[in-house]
Amino acid sequence: MKKGQNPAAKKTAELALLLAAALILSYIEAVFPLNTGLPFVKIGLSNIAVVTVLYRYNSKTAAVFGIFKCVLALLFTGRLASLFFSLTGMAASLAGMILLKKTKKFSLFGVTVSGAILHIWGQMAAAAIFYQGAAPLKLLPLLTLTAAGSGVLVWLAAKTVIRYAEKTEKLFPDT
Repeated sequence: MKKGQNPAAKKTAELALLLAAALILSYIEAVFPLNTGLPFVKIGLSNIAVVTVLYRYNSKTAAVFGIFKCVLALLFTGRLASLFFSLTGMAASLAGMILLKKTKKFSLFGVTVSGAILHIWGQMAAAAIFYQGAAPLKLLPLLTLTAAGSGVLVWLAAKTVIRYAEKTEKLFPDT
């Protein structure tokens, strides 16, 4: 390590940049919602950052990052009332992605798409609890398909971000 170099500062700076990018993407999705005819369907572009943190750092960092992203995104978009649904989805998604990644039997693709599906399943479970009934679960098959499609889009972007970060690290190892 070079004199004056601080790996903790480098990690903090990268996480701050990823969090800023995630919040910007969340805001864009809130301002320009998809017109799918389905309630609360979005691509989840901010989850590109969560997947990137999971693969660049570790499970604990990804979990803390995901929770911060979730709460801050809801604060910035004025949707704090959705906290229960959002955190439940994030918890299900993170738990599943962490477990699948640890098995080393799933690729980035499998982990990311599974995370998207588990996110919507977590949200639908929260909706069933909140509304005290199984009615929201009727949307689950259709929402699972849209989540899988969203997961593919997030995977494509996360794969690119992770490769770029690794390439940059090789080019500039001491920065």
